Formats: sequence, C-alpha cells, structure tokens
Amino acid sequence: AENIAGGKLDNEITLRDYDEMSLLLNAMHGMQCTVLQFIQAQADMAKSHAAGTTSARMNAEFFSGSFQELAHETNQLVTSHINVTEQTVQVIAQYAQGNFDIDMVRLKGDQAQITQAVDQVKHALLAISNDIKLMAEAGAQGNFGVRVDANRYQFKFKAMVEDLNLLINT
Repeated sequence: AENIAGGKLDNEITLRDYDEMSLLLNAMHGMQCTVLQFIQAQADMAKSHAAGTTSARMNAEFFSGSFQELAHETNQLVTSHINVTEQTVQVIAQYAQGNFDIDMVRLKGDQAQITQAVDQVKHALLAISNDIKLMAEAGAQGNFGVRVDANRYQFKFKAMVEDLNLLINT
C-alpha cells in the first residue's frame, strides 16, 4: 500500500487465501492496474500528439468512476489547447492571403500573449501595406518624392521598404 501511495506501481501482488487481507490486496491490485492503464492512456495520447496527431484523445469510456471523469477532463483540457492553436492558424492563414477583416479571439491569462502576437502581425502587415499604398497614390498623382521611412521597420520589412524607395529613386 505504501508503494502504491508513493507512486511505485509495478508491485507484484499475489493472493493466497480469500480472507479479508486477500480481498484488500486484490482491490489494491485492481487499483494499481487501473492507475497503470490510465498512465498508459495518457502516454499514448502524448506520443500521438508528439507525432502530429493532435486529434488523439484518451478513451474515457474505458475507465469508470473518478478515473473516467479525470480522463474526460484531460480530454477537455487538450481540446481547449488544440482549439486555440487551430484558431490562431486560421487567423494567420487569412492574414497570409491579405484578409485583415478578422481578429484573433481575445484570449485571457497566459494565453493573452498569443492574441497580442497575432495582433502585432496584423498591425505590421497593415502598416507596410498602408505605406506602400501612400507611395503608390502619390506616384499616381505625379509626386515621386514621397518615401517610406525604412527605419520604422525591421528585418525583411525594412529591406522591402528600402528596395521600394530605391526603385522610386531610379
């Protein structure tokens, strides 16, 4: 019993008689087996997720009582995290196509950083788009002196603006 309580679940439990002690040992053996099956179900789900199968869930119906409830709650937790990932991918995919009409769901707590990062992506893409539009409109009106301040950008965006300014200069 102390081994099971301490997390050591590979104990050999043998029954000798059918007295009260043997029945208790049998119940402990059943509990040990259930906990091991639960651990294996979680490990299997984790392995599937690591391999890219994020639809994998524990078969909660395999368990009973509190173990079934715990499996359901574990599945709900996994599903909620996968849903956030899917929402984020859907929004970014729309931004990649140039559709900025949608916003990321306002996530709470620690997940708010995901919303903030997606908002930053949208803001950066809209900013460079608006600067290019201003240059194009000015050029269409014959004003070729308008330039975009490349120092407002970093990395590839900065290089894109510098290239655009260079093009207008030639």
